[in-house]
Amino acid sequence: MSREVEMKIFLERGYSKTSLIELCRHLGLTIPSSLSQLSSMSKEELSSEIVSSTTLEESVEIFRSFPLNPNRSFMGRFITVKKGMLSLKNSHRKLSVSLGKLREKHPKILRPVLKAIFDSGGIIDTESIREEFPKKRKTLSLVEEMIREGILEHRYCGEHLTVYEIPEERMGLVAEYLGIKKAEPAKSKTTERMEDPAKSSLEEERYLIAEKHRELDDFISRLEERIDQIIAFGTKLDLTTLEKYLAKLLGDGLHFDGLLTMAQQLGLSETPIVGEQGESGLKTGFNLALFGDPGTGKSFSTRDLLLGSKHLRIPPHGVPAINRYMGGMTAARFIRIGKAYEGTVFNFIIPEFNDWFRYKGMVEPLKLAMEGGTIKYEIHREVIGPYKLSSYFTVNYNTVVGEKGYSTTVRDPNFSAIEDRMVCRLHRMTKERYLEIAKNQMRLLRGEGIAPKEADKIKSLIAAIYAIQKGRDFGKREKVKKIVLGREEEEVFKTAREAIIDAIPDKRLRFSARIEKNALILASSFSLLNYFKFDDLIPLDPRALSLAIRFYVEEASIREGEIFNHHDVLRELNITE
Repeated sequence: MSREVEMKIFLERGYSKTSLIELCRHLGLTIPSSLSQLSSMSKEELSSEIVSSTTLEESVEIFRSFPLNPNRSFMGRFITVKKGMLSLKNSHRKLSVSLGKLREKHPKILRPVLKAIFDSGGIIDTESIREEFPKKRKTLSLVEEMIREGILEHRYCGEHLTVYEIPEERMGLVAEYLGIKKAEPAKSKTTERMEDPAKSSLEEERYLIAEKHRELDDFISRLEERIDQIIAFGTKLDLTTLEKYLAKLLGDGLHFDGLLTMAQQLGLSETPIVGEQGESGLKTGFNLALFGDPGTGKSFSTRDLLLGSKHLRIPPHGVPAINRYMGGMTAARFIRIGKAYEGTVFNFIIPEFNDWFRYKGMVEPLKLAMEGGTIKYEIHREVIGPYKLSSYFTVNYNTVVGEKGYSTTVRDPNFSAIEDRMVCRLHRMTKERYLEIAKNQMRLLRGEGIAPKEADKIKSLIAAIYAIQKGRDFGKREKVKKIVLGREEEEVFKTAREAIIDAIPDKRLRFSARIEKNALILASSFSLLNYFKFDDLIPLDPRALSLAIRFYVEEASIREGEIFNHHDVLRELNITE
């Protein structure tokens, strides 16, 4: 590996994109001045600019003035980083000594293990080790020794899977030890990044997706061992019981938001919705948005409930592995890696969603992403797509909230098209909500209201419904089911629609018919809680219908700037809150 290639790898691994931009400016390099162009430039491009414009010796002091991640090490032939300290030392000499010691201790397995890792592009996981090496305990022990000696590093550590890698700057050393003439394997990660930066991002995301699918498969396989208990629990649980559980966990002021979050998880099964006359073309599955004043429990009711919070001691309630947290990711990067998710069902959890719209042009591709349209997008030096997404979004964002209505901080006038494609709920910081949140935080910190066993039962039930609807056979001859919308339920929606229209004084409406469709999908998703109580067709649950109509009326009022009182309309419809 040449000095220049190692320097480029060091820059990509050692610095954030923001630091690389500052490095370019410090070195007097010409880079775009506009934020939109900078946002679309990759770390690979920025690193290449630096490497082509300076030498390692000329710029080492400048590099040292920019902080490095203290948890990242770099052990190259020309560059060494240990505990955040950069030096121009040759770490390969020390690593060669370590390989010699390991060869003496493990003369029979060191070479085949290293060869297997090298041939797989420098990456191996615990599952592959178990499959390829009969003496798996001894092999795993050797791998851990190579971690301690600096030959390998942990790339990913999960509950059921650990991934190890030979960092790129150490691949040449391993190649020499194995007697491979070419210093790097064909199409190494560095080579591919130089040829196509977007390809590297896609491949990393595909690897993550594969890990998540293995994690989900493992969880579902373990469900099979207790499917009888899960079915028994599912025949007893109803919406009212779930409401009481969430009120105890989240507090009375936030439990409805928690219900929306759990309904979305149930809806990920994409269960068909049929009318009495046959197929409707609709299915469960919706995008969820909680927006409004900051500090009103939006993330608490979504991210923390789905993924769990160690700080608040809340166990995870979401379907394992398919809720992908996107904190820190830009919209441009999401659009770039989105192709990796084509044909899969994930739920993307996005905090501070309004940050994705700081730059123009993001509304259209994200609108297409939310409705399963074909995405094709041109950014700096590359064309992305075409591809389609079949995944969903759970997003939070702050808005300016008045006594009536709200205004977004997103400048793009077309942002309403995004809101139109989500189940949206406004959060207003009232005195009552503040007191409820503060009281509930203290209660959770004391460990009150937390029931890990109940949380696991709920999570397992939702995951089992998801698995069966996606074709998993648990040996109980459970078949794929459908939600049926009867004429009585159609009449309820019609009555609600007319009551809303009558309450609006203006002729022009600020919302589309999508909010009624979203309410229907919401009612259907809630009704999936009765999955194991019916053999084939699942009717809309009366409580689910009531909650969905409540959402429908509230959402219409908010979209209209609260020019009508939704409480009055709900009373007219005999809907209790």
